[in-house]
Amino acid sequence: VVHRRYTDFCNLHKALAPLGRLPPLPDKSYFDRFNTDRVEQRRKQLEGLLREAAISPVMRECKAMLDFCRIDRIPLGGAGKSKGAAPRRGGRRRGSTRRKTAHVE
Repeated sequence: VVHRRYTDFCNLHKALAPLGRLPPLPDKSYFDRFNTDRVEQRRKQLEGLLREAAISPVMRECKAMLDFCRIDRIPLGGAGKSKGAAPRRGGRRRGSTRRKTAHVE
């Protein structure tokens, strides 16, 4: 299982759309986002998007799709971590003026 945020699906959809026909993304809703039926419906729609993309050899081999499916990607929004931030390395003190950079492979 690979966990992704809705915005990750939006970015993937935007990258794959020029390569072929895809189902539309489900609506993002703030009001019923904790409704279990709505969450399950949305999960199925997003899974359908991935299935459609996987059918197309062009989309399946697209860098955006391969990156999306990678398991070793830095998780977004982990507990106490900022989105996409690289893990802290030894030697830097909190409040340092040195710029923080994200780890990119």
